[in-house]
Amino acid sequence: MENEVVKEKVNVDVIILNDLQEDAIEVRNEKEVVCESNIKMPLPLKTILRVAEKVMDKDSEIRYQLPFSLFGINRKTCVLREDIIDSCNMREVKTLTLVAYMARLMASKPNKLVLAQFNPGGHWALLAINAYDETVYYLDSLQTTSILFVGIKAITIFRSQKNIQTSRKQPKWKTMKCPLQVGVVECRYYVMRDMRDIITNGSIVVTDLIDTRTSYSQVELDEVRIELADFLGGHM
Repeated sequence: MENEVVKEKVNVDVIILNDLQEDAIEVRNEKEVVCESNIKMPLPLKTILRVAEKVMDKDSEIRYQLPFSLFGINRKTCVLREDIIDSCNMREVKTLTLVAYMARLMASKPNKLVLAQFNPGGHWALLAINAYDETVYYLDSLQTTSILFVGIKAITIFRSQKNIQTSRKQPKWKTMKCPLQVGVVECRYYVMRDMRDIITNGSIVVTDLIDTRTSYSQVELDEVRIELADFLGGHM
């Protein structure tokens, strides 16, 4: 049975602070709380950033259970305090942050698409793999070199696990036209946004799901960051 992704209205009241936490937080004027990129920080990000900076210990983390359907394993993982601060300030984010957002999306789609982040070298891109019709879609916000070998390897492993017999030796490879990032740290935000657009539209036809405009707006990237903050806030 397929996992259903439910479109949820983002709740701006991400975290309810108790009295002790409220006392520990230095309240700043709203105009002073901005992203380091000089973009005004949305309220949910501002809230979780205050908790990370003023309440969480320096080396602390947020732990949560990975959904079994996501990677096929039962285990807990975490997002570090520094990862939360980086995401709120629109800095480059790490793998743990992206995994948390994948858990938020419930991105595993049995019998349909497999979504996988991949680093072809100093940059992150997204593979959307339909192993049943043996098609690999490559989405790269910097349009770097295609990584056909990785897609072939993924499909080969999937065939073996599912005992799928096929006469085709090579998968179909499609390099997708997708929004292009304008800076140097946004690649994983673009990967998260691409995953969001694919999952929430509920189709396996990737060509119908990805917007081909020049780039995502800051508002669209903020939607991803707010959803991530909402997910992490629920595990604090």
